[in-house]
Amino acid sequence: MNRRLSLAFLALGISSLVLGALAVASTSWQAAWLGWPALSFTSLGVAYLGYPSFGPSKNVTTGKVTFRSKIFFAPYLLLTVFLWHVLRSISRQTPYVELIPGLWIGRRLLKKEYPQGLKSIADLTVEWDEQRPDGDVVYTNAPLLDGATLPSAELLALGSTIAQLPRPTYLHCAQGHGRTAMVAAAVLVATKHCASPQKALELIEESRPGARPSRIQRAAVLGMRVS
Repeated sequence: MNRRLSLAFLALGISSLVLGALAVASTSWQAAWLGWPALSFTSLGVAYLGYPSFGPSKNVTTGKVTFRSKIFFAPYLLLTVFLWHVLRSISRQTPYVELIPGLWIGRRLLKKEYPQGLKSIADLTVEWDEQRPDGDVVYTNAPLLDGATLPSAELLALGSTIAQLPRPTYLHCAQGHGRTAMVAAAVLVATKHCASPQKALELIEESRPGARPSRIQRAAVLGMRVS
């Protein structure tokens, strides 16, 4: 998992816990609310250390974040919503591109933004409710924390699963960069559209500049082996 993010969330959570404890000790109950974001970010940090069950959970059938997660992780989720809308409003990048015939990749879309004629959606987010387009569209969710990775073998297996979805397929995470690039590369390798993981990464970056996996995600991609 992304160690930098895990340490950042743990540090934020622990700092909030300390401040909350000091507030309680000084009988300043007005600041006791710090315990909520403290526990939320601390749990998120643990999830990033390799224990995803401590992070948000999502109904992989409906694409909705569970009610319990929405309450417990509200401080993180609200921050995520705010940043996503800011980035969406200022970005000059197109929401999505057709990577290869029948496979579109990009950011999370609003209901009205989907390309026409989609047959399936592969959603990589765990922190967002999915907004699906109208019509009979197959939905699958492989929930990953933002910046998280998978072992190379699991990544390749996920790529194979997505490759078998009805086409055209829309593959996305929140911004269509890290998680999307990592899994799209697995699809390209699994289908033998690209001869090597490196070629897959090059095609993705050429098609959607900015879609670059993190260092650990890239290592997972390059570690894939196809017989």
